[in-house]
Amino acid sequence: MSGNFLTCNRLNLTYMLILVCFIWFDWCDSLEKGGSKIDHFTLGQRIKYVRSMKKVRQSELAKGICSVSYLSKVENDNIVPSEDVEHALLKRLGIFHEDKSLDQVLSNRLDRWFSTINNKEREAFTREYELIKQQLSVTTNELILIKFKVYSVRYFMELKEYNEVHSILEDLRQSKFIMDYPTLYYYEKYQGAFNYKFKKFQQSSGHYEAARKYCEFIDITPKEKASLHYSLGLVNGKLNKNQQSIEYTKKSLSIYQSLYEFENCVHAHILLGILYKRSSQHTEAIEEYLKAGELSRVGGFTTVLHTIEHNLGTLYSHLNKSKLAIQHFNSSLQNECTCEDRLNTHISLSKEYFKSGKKDEAKKTLAEMAKALPELDGISELTLKEYELLTKIYSEDIDSLDKRLIKELLPLFEEANQLRSIAEYLSFIADYLYENGKYKKSSRYYALSYKYLNKSIT
Repeated sequence: MSGNFLTCNRLNLTYMLILVCFIWFDWCDSLEKGGSKIDHFTLGQRIKYVRSMKKVRQSELAKGICSVSYLSKVENDNIVPSEDVEHALLKRLGIFHEDKSLDQVLSNRLDRWFSTINNKEREAFTREYELIKQQLSVTTNELILIKFKVYSVRYFMELKEYNEVHSILEDLRQSKFIMDYPTLYYYEKYQGAFNYKFKKFQQSSGHYEAARKYCEFIDITPKEKASLHYSLGLVNGKLNKNQQSIEYTKKSLSIYQSLYEFENCVHAHILLGILYKRSSQHTEAIEEYLKAGELSRVGGFTTVLHTIEHNLGTLYSHLNKSKLAIQHFNSSLQNECTCEDRLNTHISLSKEYFKSGKKDEAKKTLAEMAKALPELDGISELTLKEYELLTKIYSEDIDSLDKRLIKELLPLFEEANQLRSIAEYLSFIADYLYENGKYKKSSRYYALSYKYLNKSIT
């Protein structure tokens, strides 16, 4: 009896495995054809799904076409409707293609518009947006309208209108199940970009990974593939997955090099420099920064020279090579950059002078920064706190600082993952306390500094 029971179970398991394989191969076949999921629905499933998505009641859809009970049978695939009824139901739901040639014209126009967005032709893509919106009013093709919404995400991200981006993405969530695979790819990629923008790195990674999977089944340009790999490099770096980040960034760089996309090569070299520094591969990091710098100067991409020189300064500071660090920080200040970046470089340069015993130079550099502060808006809280912290250290106003350091400043630096900066500031304070005979308190700060220094390395 138990033998028969086991045999039956094995047979059932075998049949289940065969069924799963059939489903799997059918799904893979649909992916290779690049079709949308709705194309594989039965007529009844399609009507029921779109009706539910659009929140249309059965009585509203059936009115003047057929009875509610007849519609229910159609949706459950218990009956095949006449051609006239099918036509009327689909048309009322807005998924009947009356003019396929017009849909193709609209689709091609959307692709051309999308190309102007990717090429950052601002005047062209803003003008075309309004014209396309008007032209889309004549189509009821759900897939064309969804494609427009997905491309609009990219459009509004380029314009930095993030509330609009959020609204469209929320609206598109219900439409995922009827997107074709190219549209799904861009939907996932832009979800990833939007989450990355707002520092939701875990969610961003999930969407980018989904985009990478869809990427395998559609035709995209090498440049688009390089862009995806670079994005995956960025987000994995934020999640401290250094090795994965390096692999994706190298793939991106290789493609950009083959396409002679030198400006994008520069950004990939910079990211690799950051990742190698974090992995304590300092020689490799320096090489990447030097390649980025050379390519920037030859190609005229001067806007990134500040970042490259600043990063080299930070790396040499990390290696306790103050002379080289100061040299690169000063070089960084000779290049154009944002106000925030310039202030951060002043802070780094000031700290480096202080570390190397040039306290007058440290105070002078901070004073130059102070002149610019009243005229600046939108400076981050972290930058302002760093300025305040250094001011108190240089003026030896440690007692007032000591009372609120742990409570207010340390959490702010921890949130920004500025662990090495915390260690440096704690060390400055410990030195001051030691020099003033406060040995017990100074030892506490030295221990805390050492703790944060270790955390920054691991």
